[in-house]
Amino acid sequence: QPIWDAVRGYKPDLFLFAGDNVYGDLVDGKLVHDDAILLETLTRAYLRGAALPRMSALRKAVPHLATWDDHDFGKNDAGSDFVHKEAAQKLFTEFWKLPADDPRRNRAGVYHAHTSGPAGKRVQVILLDTRYFRSPLKTSVINLARGSGPYEPDDDAGKTMLGAEQWTWLEEQLKVPAALRLTVSSIQLTVDGHSFERWGNFPRERLRLYDLIRSSG
Repeated sequence: QPIWDAVRGYKPDLFLFAGDNVYGDLVDGKLVHDDAILLETLTRAYLRGAALPRMSALRKAVPHLATWDDHDFGKNDAGSDFVHKEAAQKLFTEFWKLPADDPRRNRAGVYHAHTSGPAGKRVQVILLDTRYFRSPLKTSVINLARGSGPYEPDDDAGKTMLGAEQWTWLEEQLKVPAALRLTVSSIQLTVDGHSFERWGNFPRERLRLYDLIRSSG
């Protein structure tokens, strides 16, 4: 993976791993859907990722933050019903060498925020977890037959993208003073026009995020 040498050469102040950082549900180029072996394939993927010399060099030289998406969570398009999510979070914390007192080692979900820089130039990075708490998606046979994706919008008020605890946390994070705020979602937020994974599959949740950004200023 020579791309990591190019990233190091750019000398970034911060690098964001925004998800799908390893592919734990891919074997010989094919997706694995069998829960019985997915923890094994995910563990193997993290071990392979840790052994990549160029990526290891980047992680030693460049400040970085990470969240996950479905393939390093452990299963394609997976959410809260993934049976190995607790074990997957343990693999995540070990792979990214999180400090012993990092909250992500002792609570559900890998959402995280980091603020740096002096007053007036302060940068806040908010990394959402759009996997651990995400409700099951509503499937659509019609959309699947059309080839536009397998899902359709679900207006169920009980469905969630972030879960109650993370929503409360996010509301508090948006009150933190910052000159620049980056909110990272591994699932596409603004996009419409396809039926694959996107925030638009939970229109109430997307509107809630827009309203929260608007009300917090």
